[in-house]
Amino acid sequence: MKRSEIDESLRGADIHSFGGCSRLLRQYQIVGKELERVAESMDCYRSAPCPEAMRNFRQSLVFIPTEVLRSYRDDLLDPSISSERLFISSLHNRWRLPVLAIIGVIGAVGLGLGAASSGASFFLSFAITLSIATPFAVVWHLAPRDGVLRRLRFAKWLADEIARRNGDGTSVRRRRTTSILSPLWSREALWAAEAHGSSRGLLH
Repeated sequence: MKRSEIDESLRGADIHSFGGCSRLLRQYQIVGKELERVAESMDCYRSAPCPEAMRNFRQSLVFIPTEVLRSYRDDLLDPSISSERLFISSLHNRWRLPVLAIIGVIGAVGLGLGAASSGASFFLSFAITLSIATPFAVVWHLAPRDGVLRRLRFAKWLADEIARRNGDGTSVRRRRTTSILSPLWSREALWAAEAHGSSRGLLH
């Protein structure tokens, strides 16, 4: 991320909410922007970011201490902390779905009224309105949750990075399991070799 982009975002930030520590504020800004970039790399058909995006994400946070990542993750899970403080506010995502839902509901009501004015029965007009408005009403109801799910997704990505740094990843667990079981495998191989040699001695 360019230094000029960071400084531009810091101008309107409240440094007092970070205990007066400009370094912590800058680190929060970097984490938030990198999370946004990973989210932007995902399309509507993909439920998880691609490996390349996560690799770039890890490289961008290489100089961010694990304690800061853990603090940012905890703040993501705290609903009392605004998205603006975490530098992940996206205004276009806030109003797009609600506005689309409102337009859909208004259009459904308009079609119902148009059907009624053209001579259709009340029940038919009501059925048309209800069938068209229901999907948009569901979208309207679920729209506020999009921000919550987004923050949970960000928290998971940070938790995975923290676990990777702490050596709690799958590959590390696999290596630990292998190191624990390797003496047993060696002992079984030794027993098998001894048994094979004994059987050959009996045959000869």
